[in-house]
Amino acid sequence: MKALILCCDYPPLNSIGAQRPASWRRYLPEYGVDVHVIASARGGVASPNRKVDPEVERVELPPVLPERMIDRHGMHRFVLPRKALSLLYRTFSFSWPRFDKHRGLFEAAARWLTDHRADVIVATGEPFILFRHAARLSRRFDVPWIADYRDGWFHNHVTRRDRRRGARLARWHECRIERRTLESCSLISTVDSHLAGRLGEMHGKPTAVVRNGFDELYEGPADRAGADDRTLLISHVGTLTPGQRIEFTLDAVRRLVETRGITPDDLRLRFVGLASSEVQCRRVREGAGDLEPFLEFTERVPRPEALAMSAGSDLLLAPTEPDYTAVFAKAFDYLATGRPILVAPGDGALLDAFVRECGAGRSFETVDDLTDFLWRAVEERRSGRAPDSAPDAAAVTKYTRRRQAEVMARALRHVKQR
Repeated sequence: MKALILCCDYPPLNSIGAQRPASWRRYLPEYGVDVHVIASARGGVASPNRKVDPEVERVELPPVLPERMIDRHGMHRFVLPRKALSLLYRTFSFSWPRFDKHRGLFEAAARWLTDHRADVIVATGEPFILFRHAARLSRRFDVPWIADYRDGWFHNHVTRRDRRRGARLARWHECRIERRTLESCSLISTVDSHLAGRLGEMHGKPTAVVRNGFDELYEGPADRAGADDRTLLISHVGTLTPGQRIEFTLDAVRRLVETRGITPDDLRLRFVGLASSEVQCRRVREGAGDLEPFLEFTERVPRPEALAMSAGSDLLLAPTEPDYTAVFAKAFDYLATGRPILVAPGDGALLDAFVRECGAGRSFETVDDLTDFLWRAVEERRSGRAPDSAPDAAAVTKYTRRRQAEVMARALRHVKQR
């Protein structure tokens, strides 16, 4: 069986969008599915001393006008015209190829399918224009296709919070495009049962849950970044969405300062990669107020370094959003390090259940509960002991990318046999 995978990101680019298709290229052949990947060259290609994979085709995508404006003038000049142009490209990319900055991926896939046979096409989004590409390829070459969602399109948990009139109009327009595009797909795959349910109901299509997972248990070095052995080090790795309630944890630390008199020598909150986002940093700092001495921000780092920082932490922070539940991709990397995960506040659904199933940490319903827990952890650290967890090995193994590739292989065979 042969699968053609269309994606934008691919290693060495360090993103979830890159890791998901790369794991399929790596593990699906173990389950009888050969894979050919067509991806953009965004983020560079493999280093010269690394063996080139003939089944991975990288496509150079020329920058469109808004991107050329950034290259020439920077991020802070001509902001409004650039945003207007970006909206124009986003709106019309599904109607006119001239506005589709990813059309090179479609053209490369069409050339490959002219000379090769695929049993199924998988388009992983976003960018969701790849779904349009897969639908067109499916019609032209008579190959079924799968729409793989890493996040929602209309059901996106970030864009749905934008209540501006222009944003609402864009969502209405894209909802119509999404419905029309997915009419021809054979299956929807996505990262959790909650999103699978909403997508299945919206499109009337069968769904499969294929989680992001992690490659293997982390056994590398642990990086405490100079934190004293008696300092409780709590790390958050990756981005913060506008809805994730980091204020919940900041309130707990503030109460410890007010009621227990802790100092930055007792506790440090480290935000790995957040310094790369001015908006996110500002939000955390504004919420922290006079807690600034307890905070540390780093720029984005290569994934091995991020794992080392997680492994060197005493606790790993997973804030949640109100009225939304998901097992965010960072939770799987957290799981791989074996460090306790704090779901703060608990979501009462998927993330709570995931952490509980794996024995990988705990969730907190109130700031008081988290405050009491952190105080006990601070006291443990003062005495030279680190907080620990006792993960369920069998449950953890279920979330490796190798096991999730097995789930994907079953979905691919199901589509082929229909």
